Amino acid sequence: MNHSYSPKIKLLGGLLNKIVSFEILDSSKVKIPSTEYISIHYKNGYGNIVKSVDMEVYKINQISVLLNESDSISFENIYFDEIDLANEMLGITGRKSITFKKCIFTNTVFNLDESNEIAIMIVESGFENTNFINHSFNLQSIIESSFFKDTLKLDYCKINENVLFEGNRFYGHVRSFSCGGEGYLQWVSCDFYHKLEHKLCYDLKNLYLRFSTFHAETSQIIDEASIDYVAIMNCTFNSSLQLFTGDFDKLNISNTIINGNFSVFFDGYLDYLSLHGVTVSGYLDVDWHNLCESCYLNDVPLEERISTMALLIKNYSSSGEFEYQDNAYHYMRTLMSKKNYTNIKKRNILLRPLLYFLHFLKWILFGLIGRYGTSYTSVLVTMLATIFIFSLGYGVSGMEISQLDFVTDNNALTEAFGYIYYSSITFFTVGYGEVTANSLFSAGLSMIESFIGVFLMSYFVVAFARKLVR
Repeated sequence: MNHSYSPKIKLLGGLLNKIVSFEILDSSKVKIPSTEYISIHYKNGYGNIVKSVDMEVYKINQISVLLNESDSISFENIYFDEIDLANEMLGITGRKSITFKKCIFTNTVFNLDESNEIAIMIVESGFENTNFINHSFNLQSIIESSFFKDTLKLDYCKINENVLFEGNRFYGHVRSFSCGGEGYLQWVSCDFYHKLEHKLCYDLKNLYLRFSTFHAETSQIIDEASIDYVAIMNCTFNSSLQLFTGDFDKLNISNTIINGNFSVFFDGYLDYLSLHGVTVSGYLDVDWHNLCESCYLNDVPLEERISTMALLIKNYSSSGEFEYQDNAYHYMRTLMSKKNYTNIKKRNILLRPLLYFLHFLKWILFGLIGRYGTSYTSVLVTMLATIFIFSLGYGVSGMEISQLDFVTDNNALTEAFGYIYYSSITFFTVGYGEVTANSLFSAGLSMIESFIGVFLMSYFVVAFARKLVR
């Protein structure tokens, strides 16, 4: 080994009960035999990078790091085996950062407790049977450009800061179990070849999935968890996606492709829900009532709510759930009407009164009367109400109907029925000629009612035929 420079790190290794001393320079290329225990001592003003060129022979089973003035440590090209990275093992106090670059971890556990103030960064490394158990992420931690050969567990962890998994490949089951915290758990630009699952995470505040690809047969992202905000954005699922949760406040799934079925089950209503830009090739299984009420919330942008309803319309049409399709279509048209109303405020102030009147008229004719053509029963009720209202108008006008044989003098019941009869044959444009309008007012009412009758009868036929054909 080259001793031409002053040593910056001193390693004491126990090998066959023999203490061997190694002096490592920043620029040294060192090959160290496998050892059971290594203690690294940093002295004031000295460097803090541990490097090994040959990972296969440099194998550490226990490690103790004692830092004085240095606030960071970096391991590069190290093979860690059966390491328990706890506070006592690292011996670190104060705000520190640890970087692992191009390292191999096997049978390793990260379990720093809540007293730590350590930022962890792992880059271009490999993991096998390595987990985070009872680990507290109190400072931002990043694990990027690494591969995980088998299961990765984040069990009973505290996500108190931003935890970012970026650009990683996961070949085993990734599970977050009973985790909580006020921070952000993020999976960005990752490839998952097995299931990603967040189970029983009742105190986790924020979960983000972005620009990731899921290759497993089924992706069960959330199972019996209570998460305040869930965001799945710009992801691709080459299989089915399942979200089973007890409760969460906000769900934002946007610009995501699901090449399979999509199942969403949650209790109660959401404070925020968006399925903007989502494509589902399979079946969408969702609680319609909860989903619909959540989509109608005012704090969700109109464009996102309209896009969500369009997705539901397409899905329910292909699955044959036409009642749900009609409900989704009604909600979408209602939201589009609200959007148009908002846009009127941007138009010329002189045109606004006319535009508001036309908007209100459209809402009456299409939204209120027939739920935008989705409910023939609403049209039928409107038809009956129209006949009754116009019959009252004819009675008020004092129109003569005594020529009808069934109308008897001083009999209010037969007289009322006579007005309803005249209103009915006028509405349906039958016109037997038994009774005719005998005043300008009653003639005007008859003209208006006959026009409304033609319109509503056509509306009823269209809505009824739509239901019948399907």
